Amino acid sequence: MYDKIILLLYLCIAILMISIHHIAWFAAIAVLLLLLAYSKAWKITKKTLLALALFNGIVTLSYIGMIWIKGWGYWEFIALFNLRVFDMTFMTLLVFEHINIIRALSFCKTLAFLLAASLSQIETFRRTYEEFGLTLKSRTIKPLRERNKREFLETMFFYFFKKAHHNSDELSLSLKARGFFDRM
Repeated sequence: MYDKIILLLYLCIAILMISIHHIAWFAAIAVLLLLLAYSKAWKITKKTLLALALFNGIVTLSYIGMIWIKGWGYWEFIALFNLRVFDMTFMTLLVFEHINIIRALSFCKTLAFLLAASLSQIETFRRTYEEFGLTLKSRTIKPLRERNKREFLETMFFYFFKKAHHNSDELSLSLKARGFFDRM
C-alpha cells in the first residue's frame, strides 16, 4: 500500500509541477528534494545532471544559440526549463529509489505484467551488453584502432536491433495468447 500511495503522490506532484511557471518555486522544490534525499542526494544529483546534460543539453544549446544570434531575452525560460527538468528527474529518481514499482502497479494486472516483461527485457539487454564488453576485453591484447571500435559497435548495434525485433514479436505473441489484445 505504501508504494501505491507514494506513486500516486508522485504523479500528483508531477502534474502540479507542470503548472508552475516561476523559477523561485522550482529552486525551492530543488532544495526540498535535496533535503528529502538526505544521504542519497549526491548520488541522485549526479544521475540527474548526467541525464540533463545528455537530453537537455542540445535543447539548451540551441536556445542559447538563438539568444546569441537573434538577441532574444529568453534566459529566464532556459533557467525555468532546466530547473523544471532537474526537479522532475530528481524527484523521479528519488521516488523510484524508495518504492517497488511492480508492487505499486499491482492494482492493475495488465500494467504489472507489461512492467515485468519490460524489466526482464532490460535486464537481458544489460547482461548481454556487459558480456559483449567482457568478450571484447578478453580478445584484445592492444588497444583497438578506431575502425575496429566502429566495427564492433556496428555489430553490437545490429545484434541488439535484431534481438529487440525478435523479442517484440515473441512478446506480442505471448500477449495475444494471454488475451491481452482482446481486452483493449
